[in-house]
Amino acid sequence: MSWDCARTSCTAYWTTTSWVTSPLGSIYPAKPGGAVASVSRSSSSIDVLFVGTNGGIYDYAWRGQTAGWTMSLASQTGIASAGANLGLTARTPNNLDVFVRNSSGQTWTGWKYTGYPWGFGVIEQSTP
Repeated sequence: MSWDCARTSCTAYWTTTSWVTSPLGSIYPAKPGGAVASVSRSSSSIDVLFVGTNGGIYDYAWRGQTAGWTMSLASQTGIASAGANLGLTARTPNNLDVFVRNSSGQTWTGWKYTGYPWGFGVIEQSTP
């Protein structure tokens, strides 16, 4: 299996008989070569998070065949460096937790519960 994802973001999935590739389109605020973190909370849910060029954390989410892909700014802008590494976990099918460290040494966390907006806060301040 091979496909060209150099010019656009894409995904691949197994249909029980073959691999199918599908372009996701241009993820405008993403830094080329920047890190992404992803997690699936159910068979019809995937979240792909990344730090955009404006330092905000974005959630590119799949909510099943009928809803498709949507993107939203999960955090305020400027909380991390563009393309920074993220840690992402789903403790239950109804929540997400993301972690990122900024260039000032602060560790930020974000939390999302189904039906509620994202919340963010600093959990560790930098030390001199």
